[in-house]
Amino acid sequence: PRTIRRHCELLSTTMGIDTLLHIAPKRQSVLPSNASMAAAVSEAIAKHFKDKEKVVVMILSGHGVNTYTDFLQNGTPQQRNELTRKIAGVIFDSAPVQRTPEVWSQALTCALTSRGQPRYRHPLVSPFSKLIVKVSMALSRSKARKADEAFERDHSQRAMKGIPTLLLYSDGDELVEPRFIEGFAKRLKDKFPKMPVFQKKFDKSAHVAHLKEYPQEYAHTVKSFLDLCLSPITNKKPSQ
Repeated sequence: PRTIRRHCELLSTTMGIDTLLHIAPKRQSVLPSNASMAAAVSEAIAKHFKDKEKVVVMILSGHGVNTYTDFLQNGTPQQRNELTRKIAGVIFDSAPVQRTPEVWSQALTCALTSRGQPRYRHPLVSPFSKLIVKVSMALSRSKARKADEAFERDHSQRAMKGIPTLLLYSDGDELVEPRFIEGFAKRLKDKFPKMPVFQKKFDKSAHVAHLKEYPQEYAHTVKSFLDLCLSPITNKKPSQ
């Protein structure tokens, strides 16, 4: 929560952007959101941005992807249409995350053991995390497939409108390898050539810690991207 609130403070206090923050529960490291919680989140999102003309979505790590795909699947058609037609840009910070037992078990281990410094491996907790994640993934394959399909449709719809995407990642991320993010960027560019895709790789920052380690550089990159998304003129690149 502290890390996520740091992003919210940057956007709302420093940049003056009206920001809605959602902190996913720790159990979402293992279990998908239930329908009632997803519906409640969808209603809050739709209500908050009802009177806004443009919205930029910032997705932090795998939890952010899960929350966003939950909205795409569980929001009412009116809620989804109201928000998606207003989306002017999407920022991925340390996301998306590989949907593999190894990666998600590390995320669960971190959620259960870390106090300040991230800890993705633990001699006692890691085996337990791997077992729980494998069982959870086996039981939710259908839901995961539908989430991936909703995520892909969203890319396609944004691409048709030329809505830009920004990927923030790092060589120092132990959870999400840079080559995975770069592969994701390449796939977006190849499959959706009308979608502007921008990348910013930091040197040594940990997972979702780019803002903490490089505050000025991070803020400059995000501010430049927001200016691009929220400006009526979109045929330009954000400065690096």
